[in-house]
Amino acid sequence: MKHQKDRAISLLVDLINHRSLSGREYSISDYISEYLNRLGFKDEKGYVTPLSYNVYTRLGSGEHTKLIEVHVDVVDEYDF
Repeated sequence: MKHQKDRAISLLVDLINHRSLSGREYSISDYISEYLNRLGFKDEKGYVTPLSYNVYTRLGSGEHTKLIEVHVDVVDEYDF
C-alpha cells in the first residue's frame, strides 16, 4: 500500500510542476497521455486549439464502460 501512496504522491507532484495555463495545456496533456499509455490505457485526444487538447480514456467495455476526463488548465496568478 505504501508503494501505491508513493506513486500517487509522485504523480501529483509531477502534475503540479507542469505549467498548464489555459489555452496552453499541450505539455500536461502529453504527460497524461504518455502516463496512461504506460499503464496500458488507450487514450483519445480532442484538440481544442493547436496548443491544447483534452485527453480521454475508457475503463471497461460495453454497457459498463466508464469515461475518464479531467480538467487540467489553470489561470495565471497574474490574471487575478
